[in-house]
Amino acid sequence: MIVDFLDVNRGHVVDGRKLGVEPICRVLQVAASLYYAAKTQPISARSQRDAVTGPAIVQLWHDNYRVYRASCGRPPVVPTTTSAEIRSPD
Repeated sequence: MIVDFLDVNRGHVVDGRKLGVEPICRVLQVAASLYYAAKTQPISARSQRDAVTGPAIVQLWHDNYRVYRASCGRPPVVPTTTSAEIRSPD
C-alpha cells in the first residue's frame, strides 16, 4: 500500500521541488529501504496464487447469494437460554 502511494506521488512537484522517495518516506516515517526492497523482490508464490483464487472466491460468493456460512440443510442453531435464566455467580 505504501509502495503504491510512493509510485503515485514520487514525481509530483510541491513548492517548486520534485518529490522523491526519500522525502516522502521521511514525512511518513517509513524507511526508504522498504520501498526499494518491495520494488526489487519478485512476487511471492502466495501473492500469485491469491491473484488467481481471489476472483474465483468472489464469484463463488456471488453465486451463493452473498451468504457466508456453510449450508448444511438445517437452520442455524439458536440459543434456547434466555437472559432471565442466566444467573450471576454469588
